[in-house]
Amino acid sequence: MKLRLILFIATFLAGCASYNPEKNSSPELWEPNSNRMNDLKDWRISAKLSIKSPYSGFSGRIDWTQKESSYQILISGPLGFGLARIEGNETSAHMEHKNESFVGSPDKLLSDAIGIPIPIDGWRWWLSGSPSPIGGPVEFADIVLDSHATSFSQDGWYLSFSDYSLTPIGYLPGKITGQSDQLSFKLIVSKWRNPNN
Repeated sequence: MKLRLILFIATFLAGCASYNPEKNSSPELWEPNSNRMNDLKDWRISAKLSIKSPYSGFSGRIDWTQKESSYQILISGPLGFGLARIEGNETSAHMEHKNESFVGSPDKLLSDAIGIPIPIDGWRWWLSGSPSPIGGPVEFADIVLDSHATSFSQDGWYLSFSDYSLTPIGYLPGKITGQSDQLSFKLIVSKWRNPNN
């Protein structure tokens, strides 16, 4: 009887040691999952946004509507910042802020508004937990077995994704953080939704 019990416990512990349902960072699994997540072309996100650099910081809200390659990004900040509206597509972008209009890339426009350079071009993809297909190679990918990213590195940024939940447009992260050599950002999502709502 004791021998059977010992064999049962040994077999059970061996099974537990070899079972890891949480993560799989196999590169072979990442590519098809990345393509699936890039199918998300139309979405709207509302989130709290904080950005830090060695010399300054920004804390406010972002409301981003993406329809295919066209987007509208609303950034609201602390007292005195007002509202910055950035609209554009793959070829052009313009911003309205404090009753003035500006033209340029979305990265430059947001940098001009808040004083901190942030890769808005990459965010279009990163927010949903997917690498940018027009960005550099993914240096590291960590995915859970239900094929959602928990982290990866791209274009000098380490991105982390957590608090996934089912939304009207899919299973998407509720918290996104990014860290580069000098900068960091954090988005706490309050709502994912269809851009027509």
